[in-house]
Amino acid sequence: ELAERYLRADMKVLDIACGDGYGARRISPSVAEIHGGDIDLHNVAHARQLTIESNVYFHVEDVAATSFANDTFDAVLCMETIEHVDDVTCLKELRRILRPGGILILSTPQSSLGHIPINPQHRQEYSLERISELCAAEFVIREAIGIKAGRIVIDGDPLGANIVLVCEKAAA
Repeated sequence: ELAERYLRADMKVLDIACGDGYGARRISPSVAEIHGGDIDLHNVAHARQLTIESNVYFHVEDVAATSFANDTFDAVLCMETIEHVDDVTCLKELRRILRPGGILILSTPQSSLGHIPINPQHRQEYSLERISELCAAEFVIREAIGIKAGRIVIDGDPLGANIVLVCEKAAA
């Protein structure tokens, strides 16, 4: 829902680690083309079965090493994923496949004890400072949105249970 406000009708978008494709289907009316990528073949097959939209495509993809060419997408959504993978490799790959001026919308749990993940499925969790530092190494951060609980957002306040960063790939 938060990502939709940054997308335009002429955009080609990737939703990486898309699961069953819910997010891709949700934003499909707002963009020209949306690709969902997930490392799990069963998730991709299920997403394809659920999808009737003509501008939605699903692929088996690894967020750290996608099959897409350089500068393919106008926007990439990476929602609740970076905490499960090698963060530096992930961000470099997402930068590679974004066009200059393209946007990355990334969400992750926000934890001041990031080196001690609260969720055992996470490799790491991030404080606002750490995730901002990592993203700033590859992108220009345009906005930091703190999600307090559920869908509660206070404009201008980046602290919360989760963080959404809106980043831009600098033009070459």
